Amino acid sequence: MEERFKGFLRTYLNLEMGYDTTGYLRPTLMTFSNSYVESVREGFEHLIADDSFGPDDYEQLTDIEFSDRGALHAYLRDMYDYLFNDAPQQPMPPAQGATPVPGHDGRSSSSRSVSLTGGLPFPVAVRST
Repeated sequence: MEERFKGFLRTYLNLEMGYDTTGYLRPTLMTFSNSYVESVREGFEHLIADDSFGPDDYEQLTDIEFSDRGALHAYLRDMYDYLFNDAPQQPMPPAQGATPVPGHDGRSSSSRSVSLTGGLPFPVAVRST
């Protein structure tokens, strides 16, 4: 895998940034040099065609987990369509498990995940009354 494409995945599709589907990614990518944009295009084309690239490989690059190769490749195809074929919406990666709120004892409240602007899940303590 080409280093510039790896850098794109690690930077823009990682656990922190990958859930921001507000529409910034395509215009941001298009501000880069033509050679960089072509490198990203070719990287996606290679991954989509590569049957050996799976969820573990993607997680090592982005910290985002996919349940299976089919779900990952569907996401990669949808991302390619968003970036290069004018698909109207950036795809959302799969929801990741919510983590417990540190120091929370669980007696008087519960922990649940909520979706905030941009779709990034955050653990939230909800106090029972």
